[in-house]
Amino acid sequence: MLVPLSFARNLLENDRIASAIEVKLKPDASIAKAQQRIIGLFGDAFEVKDAYQQKAFYFRMLKYEKWVGFMILAFVLLVASFNVVGSLSMLMIEKKNDMSILHNMGADQSLIGRIFIIQGWIIVLAGAFAGMIAGAALCLLQMLTGFVPFSTSGSFVVDAYPVALRATDFVMILLSVTFISLITIYLPVKYFVKKYL
Repeated sequence: MLVPLSFARNLLENDRIASAIEVKLKPDASIAKAQQRIIGLFGDAFEVKDAYQQKAFYFRMLKYEKWVGFMILAFVLLVASFNVVGSLSMLMIEKKNDMSILHNMGADQSLIGRIFIIQGWIIVLAGAFAGMIAGAALCLLQMLTGFVPFSTSGSFVVDAYPVALRATDFVMILLSVTFISLITIYLPVKYFVKKYL
């Protein structure tokens, strides 16, 4: 809420002080240089902070939120990978006669295991790439339109939830999917190949 200075002083019963003075810069101005000039004028008697420094806690929380969200989604991925285990196990049970035929024709256990591991990888990687494409599309949509706004509009430097597409995020997602699926595919394939051959 904006009110005249005289009204605010009268309301607070204090004619001599102001808790803060806001300075609005031109769009192309350097915030760091402006801070240094203001500090040069008034010395260390005042704190000179930009909008990010004033809400540093909130922006730190946004950074931590990303990693917490990543860990939660990795756990969801771990739980969802049991679907892949289930579908791969059912496929191997269904194909046990075919596995026996291949084994009788000279295919060893490792070759038959590799066939089903590749089948599992195809399922997992198709899901991973579809998910990354959908996620990138949502991020681009948020960057262009800001369809997910902050609940307290006007309190932050930006009105919409900030997102960015980073190659490192995609690599982390792919590594997580690879690591989790490596374990969840290899173990059931090894078990069923030994059981049926």
